[in-house]
Amino acid sequence: MSAPAALETIAVALRRAQASCHDSAWTMPAAFYTDPAFLALERDTLFGREWLCVGRIEEVPEPGCHMAWRLGEEAIAIVHGQDGRIRALSNVCRHRGTLIVTGKGKGRRLTCPYHHWVYDLNGRLAAAPQMPQRPDFDAAACRLPEFPCETWMGFIFVNLDSDAAPLAPRLADDAGLESDLPVVRTLFGAWCRCGHFEYAVAVLQDAVERGMVEQQQARILA
Repeated sequence: MSAPAALETIAVALRRAQASCHDSAWTMPAAFYTDPAFLALERDTLFGREWLCVGRIEEVPEPGCHMAWRLGEEAIAIVHGQDGRIRALSNVCRHRGTLIVTGKGKGRRLTCPYHHWVYDLNGRLAAAPQMPQRPDFDAAACRLPEFPCETWMGFIFVNLDSDAAPLAPRLADDAGLESDLPVVRTLFGAWCRCGHFEYAVAVLQDAVERGMVEQQQARILA
């Protein structure tokens, strides 16, 4: 099946799913899961331009806390700044392209493990060994790219599109999504007290993203 034909087949199935209730749902066509053209479309339209939930503020609870994440092909670091803001910074060192942080951690600065370039929690270059003597290198102009990042009811959302419209107004308009969250937050607290933090975060992310899936599908079909 050609790429245009596969995309049209998927579009028809998505429109049918949007118009159907849960009890009359059908499995999506195989191309939805396997077609390279649809994967490229998802990467561009969803992962490249959509607000996506990457975790909870409890995962970076204090200034200096950070965690590594990957959205599509972009490596990012979620960082809790000294000013209280949570930012999404590129996790790729500006020197040799090495990943700066892995997993979760805490520190006053972000240090690349390769040549020990150091960035502050806002992404600004703070130290670059062996580079100050270069007349063509302006350390003040070097910083990690920053991506749009918002928090909503404890969830952290990131968008790789620097021109993305704010997320808050979209979520404020979805009263049904917000009404389900008190119960989920209660379960979250119980799971955390039992030591199942990672599972709790995964369930909360799923609850939020299910509420946004129809908006995301509509963007694909637009």
